Amino acid sequence: MEEAAQNCSFVVEDLADLPAKEAKNVLTTSFAEKGPFSSSKLCGHPEHREDETLGDYVDELWSLYLPTSFGLVDKTGQLVAVSVMSDLYESSRMDFQDIVARHENNYMDEIMMYLEHLTQKAAPLLPVCNCSGITLSREMVGIKLDEFTPIENFYVMFLAVREQHERAKRHGYKFSVAESAHPYSQALSTHFSCEELFVDHPSQYINAQGKKPFACMNRKIVVNYNLKKY
Repeated sequence: MEEAAQNCSFVVEDLADLPAKEAKNVLTTSFAEKGPFSSSKLCGHPEHREDETLGDYVDELWSLYLPTSFGLVDKTGQLVAVSVMSDLYESSRMDFQDIVARHENNYMDEIMMYLEHLTQKAAPLLPVCNCSGITLSREMVGIKLDEFTPIENFYVMFLAVREQHERAKRHGYKFSVAESAHPYSQALSTHFSCEELFVDHPSQYINAQGKKPFACMNRKIVVNYNLKKY
């Protein structure tokens, strides 16, 4: 990673100072092309566009992201990574059922409800969070992966996750939480001494209708739910 550090130089900028359209595009494209839930065509949803449908949800939550989120910009001024985070208490007050009802994409709805399922599963294991400013939810890092080598990709992820923790401390948070599904983020959770609260298997998740929407997913894919204390 030392070589990647020598070859790559980035500046951290607040999400509020970045072009919103470009930042959203980095997030949604990264999710659609490289995320562990991007195999929708294998699950009987070949017609849907994850980058477009995730964008609908990002728009809904954008105001929650602005206070703490950021992007990484290279020396040419190109935005190469975006990290979105939100106050866990404030995001928990959002009605995700209502948000899902306003959009018509079965597969993306399933993903959002699965994430809500993880949040509910984690709730009894988390410190009491009855007001804002206690726990930060580190929700997603989007990277222009095709711009870099694998080692450089990992270095960019490392910088983003390090900045997440630094921002959590600067904003006075006592804890942060994150779901980690990518091997990079899982390795970095260990590196930054996060506590693993549980491991979940998306392929075994049963939704409210009694179905397994991600049954086609590789069973080796797991989601780690992590807690970091500051």
